[in-house]
Amino acid sequence: GYILQDATKVDIARESEYMRKPLKEIHPKLEGSKTLREFIDKMKNPATAFAVIPEQEKGHLVHALTAADRATMKTYVKKGGILVVAYAGNSPEIAMMNSVFGWSLSGQSCGSTKLTSGAAGTCYDKLCKGKSCASLPSLNAIRCVRKDTVTRLSGAKVMYSSGNAASVFEIPVGSGKVVGLAPDWYATTNDWNKVLQASTFVGADSPKVDLPDMKGKWCSKWYENPLGGGHIRSMPDIERLRLSPQKALEVPEIAFLRDADFQKVAGMKHFDRVAM
Repeated sequence: GYILQDATKVDIARESEYMRKPLKEIHPKLEGSKTLREFIDKMKNPATAFAVIPEQEKGHLVHALTAADRATMKTYVKKGGILVVAYAGNSPEIAMMNSVFGWSLSGQSCGSTKLTSGAAGTCYDKLCKGKSCASLPSLNAIRCVRKDTVTRLSGAKVMYSSGNAASVFEIPVGSGKVVGLAPDWYATTNDWNKVLQASTFVGADSPKVDLPDMKGKWCSKWYENPLGGGHIRSMPDIERLRLSPQKALEVPEIAFLRDADFQKVAGMKHFDRVAM
């Protein structure tokens, strides 16, 4: 994955860096793009699983993107890429998303927000339900998107909200998705960083799931495979896998990204990971 670190577009000293650090923890191969041109060109590479745009504090992308750039961004997401946009309810960020994807999102002021029922079954729900990150605090600069302008889009989900203000949302585009996050990351918290990390996780049915840097980067249910091996690509049920319910184990954290970590917790030697 990549994060935009163009000093003419974003704050590379603080905001971009505050987003890069927690992402680097789970994506060791994360790289920064020093120019917008490099950032857009990386989207042409099928191996790019996610791309992160910090607050456009220094320069507005909507004015810098050519028609070809906008087409590249949209095609990237349609083919399974994840585009994460920080300070999503701010005018320049909304203008960029609306221009690239043809939406009519609008901004909404907000403060603290809570996990919604719309997040059921998602990475955010399994990571945060019943935990501190089920409620996200207001930060020094936070700008939400009007919830009703998100939910009217086909398949869109609001993960965190307060009233008509959505602070975390996902909008599907083809096989990929655009993720909007309300903070500008000038300041952050551990809980907001967890949500940022979760925003870059693919589903088991994603075209990006087999990329070397993305294997295991999802959360949900883990199923033991008594035979070992046999990487699972789709989203099967227990009966089709011929696994008994007793062999199903739900792990509500996304921390078990390495086989050894999972084996230590689950006491299982052979398994496959499946997002459900």
